[in-house]
Amino acid sequence: MIERAVDNLLRNAQRFNPLGQAIELKAQRLGERILISVRDHGPGVEAEHLAQLGEPFYRAPGQSAQGHGLGLAIARRAAERHGGNLILANHAEGGFIASIELPLEPGVVTAA
Repeated sequence: MIERAVDNLLRNAQRFNPLGQAIELKAQRLGERILISVRDHGPGVEAEHLAQLGEPFYRAPGQSAQGHGLGLAIARRAAERHGGNLILANHAEGGFIASIELPLEPGVVTAA
């Protein structure tokens, strides 16, 4: 599930990232948790829509990129099932950053 979640974050970044710009993938340990982040250099998202982006079938107004509004919802659900969460934000230097924060301790998976 986590592999699919990260794949969805990368596909989402690819849709919005300008041609020729790098997509940044980073994993870092934060105490007893790991943070996996994907950053693009696209237009970002209006702040009022950030909270809704992880909802199934939600797409921010004005989007022209293909999709059904499921990628971020799948990533959120995968993170939550493993005791973590999905963090969505506009990057301070431009673009969008989607992060999955997970506990390092195995065995936190919950039932569907």
